[in-house]
Amino acid sequence: MEGGQPPAVSASMGVMDSLLSKLNTSKDVATFKNVKNDLNSLKDELGDMKALMGKFAAQDEMDVQVKEWMRQVREVGYDTEDWIDSHPQQLTAGGFFNRNNRRSKLAELIKELKGRVKDASKRRSRYMLLNAPDVQEGTDDLGSSNVTVDPRLLYGIDGGLVGLQAPINELVTKLRPAGTEQQQFRVGSIVGAGGLGKTTLAMEVYRTIRGEFDCCAFVSVGQNPHIRAVLLDMLHQLNPQPQQCQEDDTEKQMDEPTAVAKLREFLEKKRYLITIDDIWTISAWKDIKCALPENTPGSRIVTTTRINDVAKSCSIRPTDFTYVMKPLNETDSKQLFLSRLQFVSKEAHFETDLEEVVFGDVWKICGGMPLAMIVMAGMLSRKSPYEDEEAIKEALEKYPTLQGMRRILRICYSDLSLPVKTCLLYLSIFPEGATVKKKRVIWRWIAEGFVPKQEQVTSWETAESYFNDLVSRRLIQAVDSGDVVKVKVHDVVLEFIASVAAEENLVTPGMVLRSRPRDVVRRASINSTDQYEASVGGLTQVRSLTVLGPCAKPMMSSVVYLQLLRVLDVKHTTGLTDDHIQGIERLFFLRYLGLGGKGVTKLPEKWKELQNLETLDVSETSVTELPEAIARRCKQLACLLASKLDVGEEIMDSMQQLEELSMVSVNDAASLHRMTNLVVSLTKLRTLGVTWSFDGTDDQNAQAALAASLLLIQNCSVEWLLLDVGEGKTRFSLDLLVDSWAPPRRLCKFSMVSSHYYFPKAPPKMASHESLAHLDISIAVLTKRDLDVFRSMPSLIYLKLRTKSSPPTLQTVDITNQGFQSLQVWWFSCQDGGLGFDFAEGAMPQLLKLHLHFTAGKQVNISSISNLCSLQQLHATVRCGEDDSEFKATEETIKQLVSEHSNKLTYEVNMELDKPATTILIP
Repeated sequence: MEGGQPPAVSASMGVMDSLLSKLNTSKDVATFKNVKNDLNSLKDELGDMKALMGKFAAQDEMDVQVKEWMRQVREVGYDTEDWIDSHPQQLTAGGFFNRNNRRSKLAELIKELKGRVKDASKRRSRYMLLNAPDVQEGTDDLGSSNVTVDPRLLYGIDGGLVGLQAPINELVTKLRPAGTEQQQFRVGSIVGAGGLGKTTLAMEVYRTIRGEFDCCAFVSVGQNPHIRAVLLDMLHQLNPQPQQCQEDDTEKQMDEPTAVAKLREFLEKKRYLITIDDIWTISAWKDIKCALPENTPGSRIVTTTRINDVAKSCSIRPTDFTYVMKPLNETDSKQLFLSRLQFVSKEAHFETDLEEVVFGDVWKICGGMPLAMIVMAGMLSRKSPYEDEEAIKEALEKYPTLQGMRRILRICYSDLSLPVKTCLLYLSIFPEGATVKKKRVIWRWIAEGFVPKQEQVTSWETAESYFNDLVSRRLIQAVDSGDVVKVKVHDVVLEFIASVAAEENLVTPGMVLRSRPRDVVRRASINSTDQYEASVGGLTQVRSLTVLGPCAKPMMSSVVYLQLLRVLDVKHTTGLTDDHIQGIERLFFLRYLGLGGKGVTKLPEKWKELQNLETLDVSETSVTELPEAIARRCKQLACLLASKLDVGEEIMDSMQQLEELSMVSVNDAASLHRMTNLVVSLTKLRTLGVTWSFDGTDDQNAQAALAASLLLIQNCSVEWLLLDVGEGKTRFSLDLLVDSWAPPRRLCKFSMVSSHYYFPKAPPKMASHESLAHLDISIAVLTKRDLDVFRSMPSLIYLKLRTKSSPPTLQTVDITNQGFQSLQVWWFSCQDGGLGFDFAEGAMPQLLKLHLHFTAGKQVNISSISNLCSLQQLHATVRCGEDDSEFKATEETIKQLVSEHSNKLTYEVNMELDKPATTILIP
């Protein structure tokens, strides 16, 4: 097989593009005349079918017979490509068999494939599928490679709550009854259809009252519950452990009865608040409820469900209650819809035009369902407000037989290009409620072949534009606003894409594997609680395997026989050791490999046979070295992730395709030199992570080595630099960086991780850096000179700033209307807690989100936040002792400040005590 990525794979088209390319190559290398002729005939027939499939795939609706015919052709395509990949030696005169036997067997196999193709061709005529509607220009578009996403979506700023204040107040009142009822145990159930906002309402109620309880947890159950995982999640939220004491593999494998016992023991004498989201069955509720004691005075449980019978089973006591969700009224629906559209255009009359042209039709279809409004706004945000009115109405009138959210999602899904559709459907491979890192999603899309190659654009850039498109359309939701963007899929959207993915045989979940699926399994996702057998007998033709939980360990001995695997992801499993990963080198076609388990300490040199490998993620293992043989032979590797990696010179010579590399260990002058040479030599490198534990005080050449390294790195191609300052005496070497360090010219993002080290000041050469937009940094003391550096950065959008102490003579820092012209998110923390800010009128004109961490009783001044004209969200974390009276006083002060702001701010106050932090949302 040729190295590199083949033509793209599509959910609706299967591997037709890739297959035709391989058939063309196979035809050219075949040495038997009859084999060459048969392959040529096969290629021509499949080429005709591919053209017809392309026309049907571009249509919004397909006849049942068309769907069935396309399914059959897809399966033939997959089987044919599997055969070519598995038997390349049989096409030529060389090989393991004698000439006559080989020719006979080869002819028989090709005859079988031709027969299947001819049968599909006859069915096409029988179903009268000789012609398909003409494809409109642009419907086969590969997707834009320059789609950007509004930073507000990635930072969790997506407009305020609409139509929820009255329900919040009603539920809070019911959960805070007067008199003796306050001490009674109580369960409140929220019930309503999917997409009405049950989870949002439950979360806001949870935030509002959680500060009144000893411990709290918010967990999600889902349609296919894994009760043990839910209980463990609940236990870890109720009793969070310090970082150094986090659970090991043994605790992660705790069985369900043990988890129940530990929960009951912990909660026995505590007043707790637990919200259990998205319960589908009475049995799931009973399994969870048995872990929650009722004899604790004043404890509260809040549940959400779509099913009335489940809600009734949760709220059976006289003191319990059920709240029925209602759709938004027309006024609130219009406010929600138009507020989401405001993210896209600031043209004059934009809102009025869309209100006149679109909203009436949207209201008729969405019926006051918040999720429907948001998704429709996401789709229409991709269009011009002056687009032909009839074209928009035509889109809204599609699928007259569908109702509710499914109709809306089908409309929005049909508006996507074919590659983006496939990428969206693929997300159903992850379990309900899962949050997944952006880079994991993108590298897997690339490895699966969903991202077509384009001239002048890398596969990552194209895939990132698909990702941005899905975020902008609100089909996936960003859940983190820090250095690592994570996304999740709303459970209603997940249900939809899972059903479509099943129709296209794109993804097969573990529960379907147990029921013997109709089609050959191509991509499987298995969870530890699916109780799937350790053998992989039904997965012989699987191309992608994702395993979550400890069940990966017994499966690993069988996985090595799945020789068609392109993707193997066991990153979030437990208990794997070096013995379990032996034999993976047999998986020749592997492009993505993610491993987990601290018992994995080294990679076998035999893995040099994985010459198609593009992503190797061992960040959840104890691996610290990449064997030289792997570095020299695996030349397609584009992403290499580890927790701490000692790099050798051999990587520089061989791995020229690397785009992402982390975390590289720098602990002496020699490793610094190797890292520098590596970064300079890798011209495609975009992301670099460095674990810095270099002292330098005992090395006479340390300063010279640093100076030389900094000069070279300035000209590298890195766009994101992550610096993790390890334990030890690192101050000398890092202090030397400050004055002389000029960030790489293309650097967009700098992130610093350290629990003990602070730069003595802001690196002055950052001030004029034109592309640096995201800065996460720790400095010892914030001075005017430091502020001048930050305010002078022209592209700075996100600033996360940690300081060790306040200036001795300064308690309030002036933020003028000079500089910070692009800043949208500012996160500030001072360790001694005593620093305030005076915001001048016109300061930080684009600031949308402000995080402040300070200490109660310090009289911190933030009264001037009223001058932050664009501010939408305020988050404050207040540190205080066991006596929370100072916190309450600070809370009231903040509440008053927010009430005086001209914007309707969304804000919350976090109380950080000696016990786990609590959160209070001020109504």
